[in-house]
Amino acid sequence: MAYEWDPRPPTTRERAICAVWLVAFVLAAGSYYGSWRMFGDYDKWMFGGLLLGGFFLLARMPGVRRT
Repeated sequence: MAYEWDPRPPTTRERAICAVWLVAFVLAAGSYYGSWRMFGDYDKWMFGGLLLGGFFLLARMPGVRRT
């Protein structure tokens, strides 16, 4: 599968979704790698889930289309 970017800028809604995901991902990564234990015993699950969720969001963003 090949993807290409649409030549339009992201909307405010798309930027907000990406910002929320990025903050959650950085906190989960810091908690997992830094042993902060913000999520208790679920640090690895949060990190992995947000990583997979990021791949899903990338494939489903309206600015990306399959060629």
